[in-house]
Amino acid sequence: MDEDKPLHMVIHSPRRGSTNNDGDDPPSEEVVVEISLVTKDSSYKKMNSQKFGFLKQVLGPSFLNKGFFNVVILGFSFFLLFAAFGTTQSFVTTVRKSEGFVSLSILYAVFAFSNFFAPSFCQLLTPKYACIIGALCYCLFVFAAGFESTVLFYSASVVNGFGAAMVWCAQGTMITQSAVVAQNKVKKSQSNDESGKKSVEVMGLFSGVFFAIFQLNSIFGNSLAGALFGAGMSNFQLFLILSIIAVVGVGLMLAIRPISKSEVEDIDEEKAPTDEPTYGAIGGSYFNKIIHKIKVYFTEELSGQAKQFVALLKESILVLVSPKMLVFSVISFHSGFGSSYFTGSLPPIVGKTMLGWVMIMFGITQVSGALISGKMLDKIGKRVTMIFTLVIYCIAIALSSQMVYWGKELKDNKLDESFNAPIYLLFFVNMALFGLSDSFLTNTIYGILGSKNYYKKKNTAEAFAAFKMTQSLSSAVGFFCGIYLTVNTIQIIIACSYVACLIAFFILEKFVAPVDCEKKKKPTALLI
Repeated sequence: MDEDKPLHMVIHSPRRGSTNNDGDDPPSEEVVVEISLVTKDSSYKKMNSQKFGFLKQVLGPSFLNKGFFNVVILGFSFFLLFAAFGTTQSFVTTVRKSEGFVSLSILYAVFAFSNFFAPSFCQLLTPKYACIIGALCYCLFVFAAGFESTVLFYSASVVNGFGAAMVWCAQGTMITQSAVVAQNKVKKSQSNDESGKKSVEVMGLFSGVFFAIFQLNSIFGNSLAGALFGAGMSNFQLFLILSIIAVVGVGLMLAIRPISKSEVEDIDEEKAPTDEPTYGAIGGSYFNKIIHKIKVYFTEELSGQAKQFVALLKESILVLVSPKMLVFSVISFHSGFGSSYFTGSLPPIVGKTMLGWVMIMFGITQVSGALISGKMLDKIGKRVTMIFTLVIYCIAIALSSQMVYWGKELKDNKLDESFNAPIYLLFFVNMALFGLSDSFLTNTIYGILGSKNYYKKKNTAEAFAAFKMTQSLSSAVGFFCGIYLTVNTIQIIIACSYVACLIAFFILEKFVAPVDCEKKKKPTALLI
């Protein structure tokens, strides 16, 4: 018997008010009773179907939905690319000292101002190819780090700064588009099955998956660097191997599937007809047709692209100076300055021998934080996740003062060897907290800027570009401070930056634009 099918039983009962002339028993009435036998196995199947129903809707039966597929491919390509770049960034301030700080300051300064133009290039080249071109600039920087030429190293920093703006603008746009594709798929399935069901948000899930894969780069890159340095390899050999890894990451980006404009349109909105330019039939030879195409390109298409570029540039500036983004830029500044602190100022305190292993712990907590924060964003909201993030960040900043003090004492050989183990443990714990807080903060920022109720879809690229501009500018300031200021002075600055971040989030939440508030359409008035 099938355990999931209901059991039918027929019960014969006498008809009410019916008697027989012969005095016999009244005729009976058949009553069909349906009994559902719910077994432990069937209830378990129901529970599983409810639990994984959302994933089936988002990913599809083949688990190769275009949106999710692109996020995974993008995550692995960034994993390889930044395994090379992140390791180079961590070691360059230790191996090349002042040159490393100057190069990173140049890189992030160019990165900051290039964000004005990045959305325009991203739109014209498409996010996929803008990301590939920008990623090649990262490869050049990693390769140049292996040479002793200062001019080459600084020139590569300038090129990388421009490429980084395109990479991160394209990355934010691609994740948002992938999330919209998945959400539209869920909406369609819900309209077919249960029209009254509440719509779901997948932006937090997708950004969490991306950053979980991406932030594995800290573990892989620093493990590789620690092993290669332990094997006695030179700086050139190390950066050459890292360059090859970066190029493989760029090649993986070619597998990203293109997303058309129709796929990212909200299915609830009416699609406006688009007027596409048409050209009349041209008589004559094949050569004349080619000449006509060249004329059309230089007279119409090229001028159209120039106008579009200027229009996108204006939109970027308008988003940047909007009240919402001006307040949000304080949070972005703290994110960037904090990044320069724990990747530039703290690594020399740890030392070259222990740096690779400490940064592995940093990477592990970054991956864990990305997965946890992505789930928290979708389940309990952006407000609670941001508050939790700021609490962890506060503990990490406070603990770093002890890390700097005891690290200097250890470096100057002022302590007994019995203190080495506790101090090394302090290094691991403190960097783990910074990794956790950094991934939480980055993922929360992406969750806020990428949500459909915070910025219009057409301004998503501009919003991410404005965020990356402020973040990279503050990183440039942080690396520049590392050249002239002591670590203790930088600690005071980051503490002030943290307090400003707290105040900005309070103002944003209470007075400007609540991060969890959904925009509701105004009901149309009915004339009676």
